[in-house]
Amino acid sequence: MSLFNNILAQVSNKLRDKEQYKENIVKILFSETGLSIKTDEIKTKEGVLYINTSPTLKTAILLKKSKILTKLTLYKITTIQ
Repeated sequence: MSLFNNILAQVSNKLRDKEQYKENIVKILFSETGLSIKTDEIKTKEGVLYINTSPTLKTAILLKKSKILTKLTLYKITTIQ
C-alpha cells in the first residue's frame, strides 16, 4: 500500500471514529430525554459537550443534566453547555 493510501486510510478511520463517538453521545441524550439531536448539533472539546440546538431542546436536556453527565463520564465529558 502506498504512503498516500496509508494516510488516507488513517484519516478515514479517525473520521469514522469521531462520528461513532458523536452518535453514541446522541444515543445517550435520546435515552435520557427522548429528544432526537443530530450529530452535527453537538461538539465536544476538553470535557465540555456543546449543544447547538433550539433553546427549547437545550432546556429539556439541561433539566436532566446530572443524569446525562453520569452516563457521559465514560466519554470524559464533565460539563454541558
